[in-house]
Amino acid sequence: MNISFLNIFLLLIPLFLLILGLRFFRVNLLKRAFTSIGRMILQLFLVGVYLEYIFKFNNWAVNFIYILIMVLVASISTIDVVKLNYKKFILPLFGSIFLSWVIIYTLYQFIILHDINFFESRYIIPVSGMLLGNLLQGQIIFLNNFFTQIKDGEDSYFYLLSMGATKFEALREFYRRSIISSLQPSLANMATIGLVALPGMMTGQILAGASPFTAIKYQISIMLAIFCIRGLSLLFTTFAINKIAFDRFSRLKKDVFR
Repeated sequence: MNISFLNIFLLLIPLFLLILGLRFFRVNLLKRAFTSIGRMILQLFLVGVYLEYIFKFNNWAVNFIYILIMVLVASISTIDVVKLNYKKFILPLFGSIFLSWVIIYTLYQFIILHDINFFESRYIIPVSGMLLGNLLQGQIIFLNNFFTQIKDGEDSYFYLLSMGATKFEALREFYRRSIISSLQPSLANMATIGLVALPGMMTGQILAGASPFTAIKYQISIMLAIFCIRGLSLLFTTFAINKIAFDRFSRLKKDVFR
């Protein structure tokens, strides 16, 4: 079933009710809301246009370059949000995210999509988009939490070092808390999935005509893949931070941040 642009714009009618509500409560979010909605429409429209050509072309090299661009954008977005030094973190983060994608997508392809060509554009791009989008959120939460803890708990960190702990031993508790905070949204999402909301992949399959049971199997597979790639990328990033963010005296380098 195709959706006309007129039908989409009719969905903006509730927006006028929202505007009245925001003005009544003097919530100053109108400009931001219109900007975000406009960006969302424009970005998705552009994505739709070039994905049409990528799917028709379906060349493995083009698809692989597209994946590399997605990984690069995820790395830059993470660094930008956490306000880290681009030069110092871009390669380690890119490597961490790309390696996680290679491992998890390869397993997903061979186990779930085994009848499909590895670089088939209709599968590799949407599935990678779901994996990398969730991985991005996890990286931002993890890095933001970790560096905030290091700043606030510097005395505790140096105390452990002075007592003979290695750098990794002194940082282990900071890593542990950051990993938990990063994985908690995924765990909460999995614990309530299907009860609070129907997830995107399952909904898409049902709308496309698949049976609910088939849709559930695809949803379970992608949820497991998302959780694994999120956790795996955090482990890789942990080792990268341990290597590049501290000097030879185990002090946090000043040029870590912008």
